[in-house]
Amino acid sequence: MIDKRSGPLLRICDDRFIPGLAELVKEVHEETDSKIGLQIVHFLKLARTGYRQKVEDLSSEEIQEIIEATVRAAVRVRRAGFDAVEWDAESGMTLSSFLSRLNKRRDGYGGNLENRLRILLEILKQTRREVGDDFVIGARINGDDFVLGGTTLKQSTVIASRLAEEGVDYISVSCGGKFEDATPQPGKPLDCYSGYSGKRAGPVGICLMRRTSTLRRRSRKRLIVWVSRLQSLHREDSVSCPSGRNPSGRQGRSDRASQSPSL
Repeated sequence: MIDKRSGPLLRICDDRFIPGLAELVKEVHEETDSKIGLQIVHFLKLARTGYRQKVEDLSSEEIQEIIEATVRAAVRVRRAGFDAVEWDAESGMTLSSFLSRLNKRRDGYGGNLENRLRILLEILKQTRREVGDDFVIGARINGDDFVLGGTTLKQSTVIASRLAEEGVDYISVSCGGKFEDATPQPGKPLDCYSGYSGKRAGPVGICLMRRTSTLRRRSRKRLIVWVSRLQSLHREDSVSCPSGRNPSGRQGRSDRASQSPSL
């Protein structure tokens, strides 16, 4: 959503990308009565030296730039004819890092849960104002970070409830995929899916949908086709562990050891 190199991803950081995306939407709509949405993602900086930018490094001005860019991208999503927009706030993405208990900012965007939610709620408020109440907005979040000190179900259930209360239409749930336990590889940027939490990550989550309008109810009766992170759709090394087992297949120690009474 920002006009910088972004790897093997679709781009929507500028109006010049709208015609191509509109053609994609047109082809989908002509072939099927399914709906199609676009997932918006923001990454922080990574370097081959191993450097990784963190949310604590961002200035207040840079946070506002992220908010504004995300809102503008959502407006383009609607203009291109998509049926929905989704924010990628899971795994190693920027919004996920704000939501996580690992966010140690000391201002209004870090610390307690309400502060960690602030950036997403501000994006939601501004986006809803721009795209209207009849456009489907979703958020993909981590149910559990699967790293020591990270978000667990205790916090993610509250996050999901707050987002629903504020007007998000559905929640898509992922897990893991954090940079904090990524395995360094000489000469390569860190890969948030290379550590244990990455092995617990799964590209397909669960959608919990709010039924707040007739138009949105109709739109959800059919499959929503998501144009998402291309590199993660068929990861051979991703392991989904709904039963609580570790990647080896053996019953592992409960991840509750990393939980804290604090949200």
